[in-house]
Amino acid sequence: MAHGSSGRKGTVSTAQINLAKNRKAQLDPSKIRVGYNSHGAWSTLEEIRCEEVERGNYFPKLDYPPDTLAMWICLTPRKALRYVALAEKWDHLNDETQPLTYEEEEMLECVAKTPLEPTDIIVHDDGDEGYLVLRPTRRAL
Repeated sequence: MAHGSSGRKGTVSTAQINLAKNRKAQLDPSKIRVGYNSHGAWSTLEEIRCEEVERGNYFPKLDYPPDTLAMWICLTPRKALRYVALAEKWDHLNDETQPLTYEEEEMLECVAKTPLEPTDIIVHDDGDEGYLVLRPTRRAL
């Protein structure tokens, strides 16, 4: 996902980190069967870490091998759409009561539905309802 699209750069406060941890803890990964992603392909944890650091985004230290398969997901296609849209569209996309524009409907083709396995784990919440999922049972090829 193109995280960092919201234009937020730099450090993250302790309060933001705690809020993200609480939101992640409230999710029951065993009940999440599908995620939506703006890339549609698994990356490695190291590739995602490098992208986030390059963008100036906070990235936690995780105790998994760098070649662990990883992917940013959202729980709905509309939420995932925010990561391919311009930052100025985020408020509109966050408002579930507003219908999508024609342009946004077409952009939904960029959002991939990704089945998740019971062994996939959510290890990080970006604070914008994007979740970093790892597939530790498989390594990148």
